[in-house]
Amino acid sequence: MNDYYENRLEDFIFSFSNIDSNEMIINELKREAIDLDVPIIRNETADILSILIKINKPENILELGTGIGYSTLIMLFSSEESKITTIENYKKRIEIAKKNFLKYDKNNNIFLIESDITDSLKVLDKKFDFIFLDAAKAQYPIWFEYLKKIINKNGIIFADNIFRDGEVIESHFAIRKRNRTIHKRMREFLQILKDDIDFDTKIINIGDGITISIKK
Repeated sequence: MNDYYENRLEDFIFSFSNIDSNEMIINELKREAIDLDVPIIRNETADILSILIKINKPENILELGTGIGYSTLIMLFSSEESKITTIENYKKRIEIAKKNFLKYDKNNNIFLIESDITDSLKVLDKKFDFIFLDAAKAQYPIWFEYLKKIINKNGIIFADNIFRDGEVIESHFAIRKRNRTIHKRMREFLQILKDDIDFDTKIINIGDGITISIKK
């Protein structure tokens, strides 16, 4: 599928969307992220994330990788009674996220942890119903060992960018050297999900690829 077709298809789908005040806010945040050159989840991924949150209405959500708060607020607007714990250690993005949360999180349902994700997971003693991974991709297999202990039964672990723009299906030797560690770790992560009998995992070809893992 070429870029021209993808853009036309995206515009076509968007034309059927109901625009509410939250959607307008999300679009403003998207423009802010683009202006600041901050990566955010793709539209298709945002739609799936939102509908899963709306259907399941998780009481407690954990997000790994806050960025400027784009996906955090998508989840909050999808279930405004959910409590969201989000972890970020990039100072510049933290300040922008704080500004956005102060503006839009009217009920103070977002708790931002300003720390390294691995360090935070080592001491996190809370259980979650939904976990969203969208941070350092090479750390996914490491983080999963912690996440499987803090996800509730029937809870969902949602991971983004598992295709790495198609690189995940390529041979190790076809990958640029600087990306080989991420390539290896992502392959490892997918194998871990496949082999873990405590989770039912599906890989879905949406956006840059997602995995949805449900705790049995």
